[in-house]
This record gives sequence, structure tokens and C-alpha cells, in this order.
Amino acid sequence: MSGLKQFIQDCETNKFYDASECTKSCGKGEKAQKRDVTQKSVAGAKCPVLTRNVSCNQQHCPIDCIQGMWSGWSACSGACGGGTRTRNRATKRPGNFGGTSCDSSEEVEDCNMQACDVPCRLGGWTKWSTCSKYCNGGYQSRFVPVKVKRIGKGYCPSSRSPRRFQSRRCNRQRCPVAGVCSYAEDVMFILDSSGSVRDQGWKLTLKVTQLLAEGFKNQQTRMGAISFSNNARLMRDFTTNRGTFNNAVKSARWQKGGTATHAALSMAAQYFKRSGRSTKKVAVLITDGRPNNDRLAEATARNLRNQRIQLVTVVIGANRHLRNRVRRLVSPPVHQNAVMLVNYRQLRHTSIVRRIMRTACSPNYLR
Repeated sequence: MSGLKQFIQDCETNKFYDASECTKSCGKGEKAQKRDVTQKSVAGAKCPVLTRNVSCNQQHCPIDCIQGMWSGWSACSGACGGGTRTRNRATKRPGNFGGTSCDSSEEVEDCNMQACDVPCRLGGWTKWSTCSKYCNGGYQSRFVPVKVKRIGKGYCPSSRSPRRFQSRRCNRQRCPVAGVCSYAEDVMFILDSSGSVRDQGWKLTLKVTQLLAEGFKNQQTRMGAISFSNNARLMRDFTTNRGTFNNAVKSARWQKGGTATHAALSMAAQYFKRSGRSTKKVAVLITDGRPNNDRLAEATARNLRNQRIQLVTVVIGANRHLRNRVRRLVSPPVHQNAVMLVNYRQLRHTSIVRRIMRTACSPNYLR
């Protein structure tokens, strides 16, 4: 037995091959490998390791660019004639290792391409203005307003050019004889009887009212009178009877109160509305005080004018604020319907009485 030879065989294997997919497509993954025994060991060398893990896909993964939102557009570099404006966005992460690259982080576009010199745009013709005079020939005008202002040196016709301004003659009829009115009218005298008038002023107010009443010669003319201080009082409703009217005026007493102009104007509007006649209507306001309530006074005066009632105002006093306030009450044109006096003594002048009469006596009164 000792003379027999022993057979010895080492273990043999094939090469390693992949037993699994790589755990990552990039960024350092791993995969399993194994090899098979092709010849078992017989008293020889044992088989080596049959499995192992190896690194794979060691390259960096692609990194895509990430950009923020666009900012708002900048101001245009030119106001007209063409300019540019820009907007930007931040790069939060640049692209790398084959990832998508970043697009532009700035955009530029044209702006304000309109011409620098643009002509104005005109509106339509306004209505004709009120005639500057009631008789003996006046003027009225109309104009074209600018709807859109010109830009730069663009053309725009001047306010007095024929394209934008027109005037024409109006009310060419002759004025009535001074101090006498032959037209049929409804006339309401509105007399300030406040404390500032004083006794002498009140007497002169009543006197000039009677003188004016004598000038209305047409027998169809109706006259009435209202006095006011803290409130309004009807002195006489409309009447064609001169004697009845004069008696009511003569007997009126000085009230010595405030200046509730709005109350008197409101009362006058009511009586005009009741008259029911289509003749011309005139309200003659004689006052020396600023209204207690400017807003209400202006509103009631506007109501009278809207009823096509001519509002003539005789203002006593040189106070600038008083005159400015009362000018807001009268009918247009203001320079004709507002008679400005310094004191009550001027009511004695025949020229003043005639001026008031010429203003109140007009066949063609227009609001």
C-alpha cells in the first residue's frame, strides 16, 4: 500500500462576471460579481473567494442648471424715439458634468418706439357761451378744448386760432329807454333786512325798490317783494296793482337779524313756480352782507337760474370777500348782473337806478 501514488487536484474557477446591476447610474455605485468552480479540489489547493462587490459608475452625475424667476422690466432708456429696457434672473445652480447649461440671465427689448414730437388731439366744439350783452349788440363764443396734450415739439393750434376759437355777434336789438321798461315781466324784489343794513340803509332800499317799480310801465308786469334777515318774509305776492305793491313796500319794517339769503331765494323760487306765466322772470336781490350759509345760498341761486330766472344782485359794500361770494349767485354774464356799490347813499343816484333797470329789463335773457 505504501508504494501507491496519491492523486492531487487543485480547485479551479472561471473568471468573475457581473451578478447584479450597478446600484447607481453615476456617482460611485456598487455591483456584485461571482465566479463558478470548474474543477473541485482533491487534496489540493482550496477554492478561492467566489463572490465579491466592486465599484462601478464612478463618474460624477450630470448637474442641470437652476435659474430663478425673471425680475420686472427696468425703466426704458428713452422716453420716446426708441429705447431699451432689461430684466434679469439669478443663477441658483450652474450646470456641470454634462447637465443642461443655463440660458441667458438677462433679456433686452425695445421700448417707447413712438415719436418724440406728437401733435395734440382736439375735442369737439363747445356750446356757444352766453351773450356778453342783453341788447345793443354783444358777443358770444365757443372753443375746442385739447383732449390729449401734445408731446415734445408736436403741433397744437393756439387757443385763439380759428381751428379752436369762434365768436359771433348776438342780441343786436336796441336797449330800452333808460329808466323805463315796456316789456311784460314777473319781477321779485328780494331785500336784505339784516342788522348790518341799519335804519337809513333800509329806508334807501325801500325807496329804490319803489323807483324801480315805477320804471316797469307795461300793465302786464307783475311785481312782488320778499324781505329777509334770520328768515324770509313775503312782503307782497305778485301783483299788477302798483298801488298795492307800493303800500306793501312802504309799510315793511327793518327786521335787524342775520342774513339768511338762501331762505329768501328759496321763497322766491316757490312763488315764481306758482306764477304759471311764460313771461320773462327776474329776481332783484339787494344785500350788504355775506350769506349766513354760502353753500345753501349758492345752491338756491343755482336753482333759480336753472328755472331760467334772471338773478340781478345789487351789492352794497366794498368788502372783497363779500363781493366775491355774491358774484357766485348772479346770472351770467356776472359783470352785467352784479351791480357793485360802495354804500347805500349811491342808491339815490339816478344813474344807478337806470343801470339796474337796464339790466333787469331785457326781452332776450338767456341763462
